[in-house]
Amino acid sequence: MSKASKAAKPVSCPLNRFLELFGDRWTLLIVRDLLFGEKHEFGEFLSAQEGIATNMLADRLRRLERLGVVTRRPHPTDARKRVYSLSIKGVELAPVLIEAARWSEAHEGVAIPAPLRQTFALDREALMAALQSRVSRSEETPAPPRLRSRRRPV
Repeated sequence: MSKASKAAKPVSCPLNRFLELFGDRWTLLIVRDLLFGEKHEFGEFLSAQEGIATNMLADRLRRLERLGVVTRRPHPTDARKRVYSLSIKGVELAPVLIEAARWSEAHEGVAIPAPLRQTFALDREALMAALQSRVSRSEETPAPPRLRSRRRPV
């Protein structure tokens, strides 16, 4: 069977679809950093302890943006940079990440850091409301005007 015929086949399993979208190592770590790590700039993601390569990070951010999970806007003070945020669709991944972290702690001995544990201790509705309010504020903030180039036409 060719790749083209495989690609045309509809996905009938929701878990299979989820894994197609988020099943690689880096995608959910980027979402994690946006949700709980307070990372919003390209360089901040690069500083994560997992050590993602720049080309992989750029690819995953573009893919998350195409999926509507991440939004990108110009940096408020540096026109060369972009600021990344989660959309509501992205914030709704929080329960998945929380339960995955809890499972890893219970079965693999990987401790959840104390500040994150405090965040997870909130009831689901309170946590989701807090995360969604951050998204709402960022979506309401208009992007700053683009700076004009100082180059003169030749």
